[in-house]
Amino acid sequence: MFEVRTPNNESQRLAMVRMMKVDFGGRPDDISGIVTVSNSTGEHGRDLWIVNIRSLVAAAHLVQDTFKPTRWFVNNRIDLWTFDKFY
Repeated sequence: MFEVRTPNNESQRLAMVRMMKVDFGGRPDDISGIVTVSNSTGEHGRDLWIVNIRSLVAAAHLVQDTFKPTRWFVNNRIDLWTFDKFY
């Protein structure tokens, strides 16, 4: 997240986000109930976007899969305090 000032001194708050591809049509895993995402298959650099932070709905906590480093688990089960405490 960062802030940019226009020539007429207006503040624009922006964020750089990486677009990911949702695996398995967005269906959660039957056992864990967790959705996974992978690197976008688009051209290099096309997966990074600059957006106004007002357009963001929520943040996602992603945990990288240690067996497949191009895949991440979308952490919707535990909060960050719990994650930091036990991992």
